[in-house]
Amino acid sequence: MPDYPDSTLPTATSLISDEIGIAKDSTIQERIDIKTSELRDSIRGSGDKTLTDLETDLSSILSQLDITLSDLRDSLKGTSDKSLTDIDSDLLNILGKLDITLSQFRDSLKGANDKSLSDLDSDLLSILGQLDITLSQLRDDLRGSGAKTFTDVESDLSDILNQLDITLSQLRDSLLDGSSLYSQLIDADETSDQEITLDKKGKNVLSVYAKADNATTFTLEFSNDNTNWMTYYQSASAETEYKDNITAGWRYWKLKSSANASGGNVTLMLSSC
Repeated sequence: MPDYPDSTLPTATSLISDEIGIAKDSTIQERIDIKTSELRDSIRGSGDKTLTDLETDLSSILSQLDITLSDLRDSLKGTSDKSLTDIDSDLLNILGKLDITLSQFRDSLKGANDKSLSDLDSDLLSILGQLDITLSQLRDDLRGSGAKTFTDVESDLSDILNQLDITLSQLRDSLLDGSSLYSQLIDADETSDQEITLDKKGKNVLSVYAKADNATTFTLEFSNDNTNWMTYYQSASAETEYKDNITAGWRYWKLKSSANASGGNVTLMLSSC
């Protein structure tokens, strides 16, 4: 240590300044602008955490991690070993295939009325506000007391259709609005046998009219199957005219005239209503 005169004995500060090179006109205290207790409190924060507390918290966090960082990395990269760089490359490739911009996609979704999802949500809420029953109530009302589903109804309809022995068009024809059904042959050659057949299709009254230029034999037959026929009327002797109105349930009727070599014409008519 240097020798100093008694009147110029160095202070502790000046000794430290000489030894470590701090300027003699400053002190260590001047470099420290807060108290050590303030430094401590600032470091510990409002939660008054010590390094021991931090170590405890970190230990608690680490104890809750059930995989290592390398396991986490491998899980994120997946079986294809994809890194974020790979994903970025894939996304760029996808973007390169998009033929419209995001703004065009947005505008297409919003449509001419410029509807956003919020607008749609508002509209749906408005519609729901006008529904006076819940969907479950609607379902139950449609199913009725028998709890029938549409599948049940379809099955029942199929059973009904399988039991129908005529087509809908046949049913329609049978239920024609009171109009007459008829079959006729006008001025046919009397030198040949002639005949007509009528399917009454449920009609009640049958009208018969037959006329010939020369006397002949008229025959009227009926059947329920259009195969097996029974005679309802036959001329007792040759005649030129036969007419009748018949109320009977038999479905099929046939009117015939026998040939007459003398020639002429014959007319046969059957109608039902």
